[in-house]
Amino acid sequence: MRKLFFVFILLMPFVDALEVEPNIARFGDKILLKGDGYKGKEKVKIIIDDKVFMATATTGGSWTFLFNPQFGGKKMITTKGIEKEETAVFWIRPKIKVSPTKGSRGTVLTIEGVGFSKGERIQMGLNRNYKPKFVEASKRGTFTTNYIIENQPAGKGSFYAVGTRYYLDDRKDFEMKANLALIPSKGEVGSLMTISGTGFAPSPDGIAPGEPISIDFGTQQTVARVYTDYFGSFQIPFPVPKEKGGIVSVKAKGESSGIACEASWTVTAKIKELPTSGYAGKQMKIKGDGFFEKEKIEITWNEMRGSQTKSIFFADEMGVFDIDYTVCSQPRGTKVLTITAFQSNVQEKRSFEITPYVSARYDEGTLTIEGTGFEQEEGIFLTFGETNYIGDVLTDRNGSFFFSAVPRVFGKKVLAVGKKSRYSTGYIDVK
Repeated sequence: MRKLFFVFILLMPFVDALEVEPNIARFGDKILLKGDGYKGKEKVKIIIDDKVFMATATTGGSWTFLFNPQFGGKKMITTKGIEKEETAVFWIRPKIKVSPTKGSRGTVLTIEGVGFSKGERIQMGLNRNYKPKFVEASKRGTFTTNYIIENQPAGKGSFYAVGTRYYLDDRKDFEMKANLALIPSKGEVGSLMTISGTGFAPSPDGIAPGEPISIDFGTQQTVARVYTDYFGSFQIPFPVPKEKGGIVSVKAKGESSGIACEASWTVTAKIKELPTSGYAGKQMKIKGDGFFEKEKIEITWNEMRGSQTKSIFFADEMGVFDIDYTVCSQPRGTKVLTITAFQSNVQEKRSFEITPYVSARYDEGTLTIEGTGFEQEEGIFLTFGETNYIGDVLTDRNGSFFFSAVPRVFGKKVLAVGKKSRYSTGYIDVK
């Protein structure tokens, strides 16, 4: 039996197979077909993708045909001669183009693909992206689309596109850069901002803490510290620390990778403390922060004229404004107190109620009474003691008055009543 089988193998005719070189190619590559065993000079029909081509065999019965496939996927080739018919299968892998080839979160990529199957559904994504995008190829097996980068670890990776019919794919290198986002992009000291970063070294498994990230704000180093997640990203709510006004740099640096990036934040000036009422001569506290370093700050009153209408102060090196301000002489009523800082482009107007104030002292037989905050050129009725009239006085243009006399009667309290405003101070102890 062994001898007969051996003889049978030797007597089998040699079968000429259709050759495809290469049998797995990338779209755009040339494909070479080789046939043999045909009749000399015969016309050979070649059918590819329902398209018919012709080749002519040599006198020895062989032929070659070079072509460029128009679509990707699995391809069936059929060749037909006078007495011979052959088939072969080859594969065309797609090709994509990605632009740009580097970027960070929010970068918009333009993806172009060719060499997919007609109408094929295509899945695409970048590295660890857990939200792939799907598009459909055209009748020519092409597509063009945009892709927005989401959170990704730092470094070089690849962007892929794979057809879901034959699972043929293409990949292109892409470099992920670190990115820092600040929301909102400006605010006052003490306001809450959210710092988000991506493109740093990731957590190895999504459970253990990733890379530690240190945050610098303006002139202050490591004001916060946070760890990245599985995608090399982080997010942290952050109260704005005390810092001079204007545009400052916020920096994030990976403590192990050394990857760093920065973004700009605008510190805005804000008046934080200002009383709403007071009398002339009273000292009140005015506080603010977020101003420029040693910035000039002006305080004015709406009804004053001349040099007394304006007071000038300066913020310190950190943009902090903290002063004891003495209310200047003003007639009674609601005024507008304006605080202006030209460099910070801040002008705040606040309502301020000027209230009357009277002081009295008795010294060596002389009674002296001083008052502020009454109406302009208003008559003031004065008593010394609970019933004893002592005199009248007229206020000046600032609503102030001064009265001095040697009283014939004595008392322990002074009462001042505006004849026009009918405002009474109540009984005031004499010192």
